[in-house]
Amino acid sequence: MQRKPDSVEWILVGIIVVAVLFVWYASNSNNESVAIIRLDEIAKETGRDVQAGEVLMKERAALESDLVRQQKLLQEDIKSKREEFGDSPTPEQAKNLQLMQKQMQSRLMQTRQRSQAKLKNRQMEQMQEFMVELQPIIIKLCTEGGYSVVLDQSMGRVVFYADPLVDITDAVIEELNKQ
Repeated sequence: MQRKPDSVEWILVGIIVVAVLFVWYASNSNNESVAIIRLDEIAKETGRDVQAGEVLMKERAALESDLVRQQKLLQEDIKSKREEFGDSPTPEQAKNLQLMQKQMQSRLMQTRQRSQAKLKNRQMEQMQEFMVELQPIIIKLCTEGGYSVVLDQSMGRVVFYADPLVDITDAVIEELNKQ
């Protein structure tokens, strides 16, 4: 029985195809140079990784605090129902309490998932903001160096090997620090 490729494999194939197209475009353009940057190194050297981490930690703490507050409110609702039903609730009342407990757990799970999605979106926004900030610097360095394509080598993305001579990470850091 043949195994079908999963979504991760399709994504990897897509990334490789995009990288090949970038390299092909670079080799067929007037400027025949590809530059490499390492966004993770730029963020680390400029302290942006720490700033982003602090923002995410504050947002995570606020979301967790809200989750705890919601949990307490829901538990208080269940507690008041238990007190209302007394020490020996009827089978229907016991069923009602179980249903309330399940609903509470479901709501908390949904809230936690929404919180995680918010944090992930915020992290993506931070990355996008950082890339927008770097874009004029990268364009300037590409113009000066005659590069037609810039690839990111951070965290094992797409680039399997790059000659250190085409790595403009240090130049990007230098330009960013001048601002």
